[in-house]
Amino acid sequence: MKSILILVGILGAFAVKAESVVNLPVLAYLPTQFELMHEIKTNQYEKVVLDCQGYVMGMYFYQHGKYERQIVMTEKSCLEFDKFLVDTQEQHQPVCLELDRDTNSLNVTDKDQDECK
Repeated sequence: MKSILILVGILGAFAVKAESVVNLPVLAYLPTQFELMHEIKTNQYEKVVLDCQGYVMGMYFYQHGKYERQIVMTEKSCLEFDKFLVDTQEQHQPVCLELDRDTNSLNVTDKDQDECK
């Protein structure tokens, strides 16, 4: 019985870790009124903004009309990421953002919308 409880505890820990990673397929990359700021359309957040011209550059996530989190980037990495998103959208290539909420980090893959869920 004790080994079953330990196994359930271990499986529960993996489930919590798995929930910390959110896959965000990039549905569109849209310009805003600012030259180096774009909105990323996803199906998981109501608004995601890549801001490469603000004082603190990075990606901002909004949910339910409120700011939820930010991933800070250097100017160089922000501009490279902006160019990458523009290029992939122009070439109609899939982009999947894998947001790890625990570490507040972002991984980018080429999973299509079906794989990026």
